[in-house]
Parts: sequence; C-alpha cells; structure tokens
Amino acid sequence: MAQDLTYKDNPELYEEVENIPGEKAMFSKAADVITLFAAQKRKPNKIGISILDLCCGTAPIYEYLNLHEQSLFDKITGVDISPKYLEYAKRKYYSKLAYQQLDPELGVNLEFI
Repeated sequence: MAQDLTYKDNPELYEEVENIPGEKAMFSKAADVITLFAAQKRKPNKIGISILDLCCGTAPIYEYLNLHEQSLFDKITGVDISPKYLEYAKRKYYSKLAYQQLDPELGVNLEFI
C-alpha cells in the first residue's frame, strides 16, 4: 500500500513542507516585515502590537519572531481549523521556551484557537 503523503491531519508531515528552503525564506522575510512594522509602531513605555495569525497551522513564523520581546509583540493569536495542528503548535512553542530556559509567563501572550 502506498504511503499517504497528504498532510491534512498530519502536522509533522506539514512541518517537513515548511522546512523547504524557499518556504523558510518566505517565513523569515515575513517575520522581518512584521518585526519592522512592530518596531515602527512601538511607543515609549507601551506594550507591543497584537497579531492575528489566521490559518496558523504549526505556527512556523513564530520560529522567526522574538517572542520574548514583549515591547514589540503583546499578543499573538493563532487560529486554525485543525485541533491537531493547534496542539502541535502549542507543544512546539512551549518546548522551545523550555529549551531556551525562558519563562512563558514573561514573554508574548500566545493563544491558539
């Protein structure tokens, strides 16, 4: 039987697609644009911008944003139709924070819906 290569309900397989060099370059460029926008909107002693990430999937762009820089980003809401993708994105984000020994309570308010 042929291997099922659809990634509809397989966030691990979809993440392989996100790791293609052209895809990585796209997410990196998008993160640069978002960061530049956030820096331009930042006001002294104010919280950062909020982001609504529709169809966030496994949340690949979060790998390229400094989510521990609350002066740039206040809240990011990732929205996706797939509970499997949302759960995967949550695990990936919080394991990244743990690996970096960062307290999730001190970073950007990240919510998945």
